Amino acid sequence: MKLDGRLNAMTVDVEDYFQVSAFENVVDKKDWDSISLRVGDNTHRLLDMFSDNNVKATFFYIRMGG
Repeated sequence: MKLDGRLNAMTVDVEDYFQVSAFENVVDKKDWDSISLRVGDNTHRLLDMFSDNNVKATFFYIRMGG
């Protein structure tokens, strides 16, 4: 996307937050599959916003657990 002759770059790291080390003492890895995921709905919301504004981005997605 170009604005005023400048090229902008956008990347998105897709993950559910309970999987990060900040919560390793709160949520056991063995319990990840029992936690409701919000990542799908939130990613679709971002894609809709990007589409509405003609924004292109690179998404990084890593499946963790199970």
